[in-house]
Amino acid sequence: MAFFVVVHHRLDKQTWSNHWDGEDRLLTIETTAKIAGRCALAKQVRERVFVHRCAWQGGPARICCSARVKNAQHDSEMGWVEFDDLRTLDATPAVHPAKGQNSYEAPEPLSGS
Repeated sequence: MAFFVVVHHRLDKQTWSNHWDGEDRLLTIETTAKIAGRCALAKQVRERVFVHRCAWQGGPARICCSARVKNAQHDSEMGWVEFDDLRTLDATPAVHPAKGQNSYEAPEPLSGS
């Protein structure tokens, strides 16, 4: 199973501070300690993390990119993750996360699906 982080579109109202390279490539996220810890594990095993960008202003939700974790740190409450080796994707999510859900595990997406 692949690990997905769930984020708002870069132009949408943000709960967390995220930094993007254009519309589809997520560079860094501010997140929960739990997600940062999961990303640290992904770094250790060189697992790609997939980015589920939520629907916004009539545009559909998309799996917009995948990346390797360059750095993941956290304290007891907050986490910070930096990504590299970004690959732009354009896939339809197989999972529809509940409001407030910020990660999930699912099969890897097929690009362009």
